[in-house]
Amino acid sequence: MAPKSAEDVMKVLSRIFNNAIDDGRISRNPCLRLKWHAAPKNRPWATPDQVLQLASHIRHWGYQVTVTAAAYTGMRFGELAALQRCNVDEECRWVYVDPEIGALKDLGGHAVLGPPKTAAGTGPSAFPRFSPHSCG
Repeated sequence: MAPKSAEDVMKVLSRIFNNAIDDGRISRNPCLRLKWHAAPKNRPWATPDQVLQLASHIRHWGYQVTVTAAAYTGMRFGELAALQRCNVDEECRWVYVDPEIGALKDLGGHAVLGPPKTAAGTGPSAFPRFSPHSCG
């Protein structure tokens, strides 16, 4: 189990034990002495040059744009796939993810628009100015 998943399970278990204490079924929470908090992950980050170098090795221009946009905005693939022209303001250099229909999802083999995975994935995201041939 991933450390974050284990932490989530332990949080629920600890709450259950706290309720048992409140009900008088047990006298103390056995989770209190356990060290169960997940260590924060050190995620690698690509430099702007590395992102553009990676994108330049992709043959299809649309996939180059997808990789570059994901790297600069942190958007998931479903959020990128759901973007429409009205979601992008080139002059202000931001892209907007709608909280209700901002992600493309697979529902029983059918592509449907729905809310992004998390609320953090909604709203505007800024992107830098690129030259027309940044991706090679």
